[in-house]
Amino acid sequence: MRSFDVFDTLIARKCVEPEAVFALVENDLGMAGFARMRIEAERRLQGREYQIDDIYAQLRQARDLPADTLSFAQERELLHELDQVIPIARHLAQVGDGDVLVTDTYLPTPFIGQLLERAGLRRVVTIVRSADGKATGRIWQALQESGGVGQHLGDNPHSDGEMARRHGIQSTISGTSRPTPLEAHLSRSGYRGIALLARILRLGIADIDPIALALKEVQANINIPLLILASMDLRHRIANSPQPPDRLLFSSRDCLSWQRIFQAMPVPESWAGEYDCRYFLTSRIARVSGTPAYVEYFRSLATERSLVIDLCGTGLTLAKLYATAGIAPATHLLYMIGDGSVRDSYGAGFAAGLASDASALVRSTDGVGNLALELMNAASHGMALDAAEIAGMPQKVYMPRLAPVEYDERQVAWLEGMADLVETAVEWFADPFLESMLREEALNAARNAAPTLLPLLRQAEDTTILAESFLRTHLEADASVYAMLGCRA
Repeated sequence: MRSFDVFDTLIARKCVEPEAVFALVENDLGMAGFARMRIEAERRLQGREYQIDDIYAQLRQARDLPADTLSFAQERELLHELDQVIPIARHLAQVGDGDVLVTDTYLPTPFIGQLLERAGLRRVVTIVRSADGKATGRIWQALQESGGVGQHLGDNPHSDGEMARRHGIQSTISGTSRPTPLEAHLSRSGYRGIALLARILRLGIADIDPIALALKEVQANINIPLLILASMDLRHRIANSPQPPDRLLFSSRDCLSWQRIFQAMPVPESWAGEYDCRYFLTSRIARVSGTPAYVEYFRSLATERSLVIDLCGTGLTLAKLYATAGIAPATHLLYMIGDGSVRDSYGAGFAAGLASDASALVRSTDGVGNLALELMNAASHGMALDAAEIAGMPQKVYMPRLAPVEYDERQVAWLEGMADLVETAVEWFADPFLESMLREEALNAARNAAPTLLPLLRQAEDTTILAESFLRTHLEADASVYAMLGCRA
């Protein structure tokens, strides 16, 4: 028989710490200091068996608070607990029928069952609850006397580790629920909402395939936070532009996830406004070749007031397309390649005399590369080579000609799994707890989006799973593009 801890092993709170739930109740009550009083009341009960009813009875006795106020506060605390619960998916997946769930908590056993059900647990289990039975060893002794537990998984080195082992139980301690260094970095930088979302996404991953698991962790902890920061920065630029763009063209393929996040993310009310966002089917090949059909496709989308957005680049292939089409929209890049061999090669191949005045969030002079950024945002469809107008339509409709996707079946599955995580993030944008934080944090983006984002990019560069999964294919495809452009790689 196996046993599992509950809190921070099978389930966690969006807000991380239980004390944050008390702060939410304090806000509901409009009673300054309630969270502190709630903590003090529970502290007085330490050393005895107690539940949440006892805590609120202690509150009434010590503070002489009205019964209806305390009843409302207790009801709100339980409702917030239900709202705050998130699954730790990889651990929940290990629970089997007949296992035992052991927890030290003030919450009643039936309510713990509700929390687990809300998190998705559908197993026949026994819940063993006490105030401090794990910490003192009483529960472990009782379990051994009742038939024994062979293995236990928990998060607390003392209660789940040392005390279980003292009673002959093999114990594994997991730190999965704790915020990662990158999540802590985001929180310290003033982006607690992004940090909490990154943690929620990470804890929701349960893939058995270790490569898929590692790639999704990169997506959750690095790329999605990075794209949210870039979206906040871009929203701020647009909101503060003297003349907002009439249309935003997010360039394929690298901007597929960025466009999805940009359109869905919460923004301050002062920035409110719907933008005409389009997925612009493009590539270096299509821009430089400039076939009449492709140029007409571009003209059907862009005006002088449009904003063309790309993940990274020099801006020179876009400048080439603008010159051919006779339209010069503005350009914004998340990452600008401002010097080096790429620009030199383009200049020698097709961009002589061209210049790019693109704005950018991060530049190559910031001391970080762009390769990991491209690998994190690879799409599972082939690049656009050209476009053809469908004849006889009442309005102009263009059908893209896409190259075959360069990734094999397994790589495509990994990329689609990473894309699914973007959709999960978009669903979480509607969560009221996160939404309010993200709206407020967007106002910080003009001040420190780039300094906050750079450590994420550096971590991505140090993450070997991206290179192991996609680099060889990416480099081979890149070399082919350079050859088609008539440039040296």
